[in-house]
Amino acid sequence: MILQEIQDITSLEDIKPLRGYKPLTTIKVSTLNIPSTPELLLLSANLNYQAKRILDNEVKCKSGLCADSYIYQSIAVMRITEDYANKYISYKELREIKKQFGINTL
Repeated sequence: MILQEIQDITSLEDIKPLRGYKPLTTIKVSTLNIPSTPELLLLSANLNYQAKRILDNEVKCKSGLCADSYIYQSIAVMRITEDYANKYISYKELREIKKQFGINTL
């Protein structure tokens, strides 16, 4: 098939349908299954809120954790959002962080 030149086309009816062309590649591109930036920001905010509640003695720390660990994890999540094109976490890692720090119960 030969492509038409654009200069000769005066209306949409002049464009012939593109049939018979094959895709440029046969490799399927999968959609990345990673959390979006708002989800990561929400996780970071929840971690900071939980650290504040621990410091105010409203709740107790989970075993092996302290307020500092909540804050450090929040900072790590925020660093991911700053360079989202190169750094990311999967939904599995997101669920593990929520489970480890007890964020699901907020």
